[in-house]
Amino acid sequence: MMTPDALRQSLEATIEHYRDALLRYDDAQFYFEPADGGWSLGQLYEHVTAAGLHYFPKRLGYALEARNGQAGGQLSEVGQHIFAAGSFPDARLKIPEALQGPEPVARSRAEYAVLLDEMTEMARRLAPLAAADAGDYAVFHPPLGFLTAAQWFQLLEMHTRHHLRQQQRLETAYATERC
Repeated sequence: MMTPDALRQSLEATIEHYRDALLRYDDAQFYFEPADGGWSLGQLYEHVTAAGLHYFPKRLGYALEARNGQAGGQLSEVGQHIFAAGSFPDARLKIPEALQGPEPVARSRAEYAVLLDEMTEMARRLAPLAAADAGDYAVFHPPLGFLTAAQWFQLLEMHTRHHLRQQQRLETAYATERC
C-alpha cells in the first residue's frame, strides 16, 4: 500500500490532469451526452468533485472521530480485491439501484476549476490525518466493507483516478459521434 503522502501526490497529479483537460474542452464537448446514455464530461466532473470534497472526506472524518461506524471491521471480499490491486477494475461499474442518488447536474467549467483547487487543498489537509490514523475504527462502505480513515483516503485517490478511464471514453465518444 502506498503511504498517505504518496497517495496525496498521486491524487494531486490526477486532479491536475482533470484541471488541464478543462482548458481543452469547449461547452459542446463538456456537456455532450454520449449515445450509450452515459454521463457527460460535466456530470463526470460533478461526480468526482462532489465525492472528493464531501463523500470521502466526511467518512474519513467519521473514522477519525470514531462515530457512525464501529471499532474494527473488515473489508468485504470485493473490498479486499480492490485494495489489493490498488485500483478499481478496468470495467464500467454499475452502482446498485438502491444506492444510486440523483443524476449529477453539471456546472460550468470555471466552477470546476475552483472545485478542483479545493480538492487539492482537501487532499493536503487529509493526508497527514490519514497517516496518523491508528486504524482502530472503521466506517462502512457498500460494497467494500468497513474502511479505516487511511483506507478512505486511499479510496479517494483510487476513485478519482478510476474516473480518468471514463473521461477518456467520453472524449472518444465525442470525437466519434460528432464527426
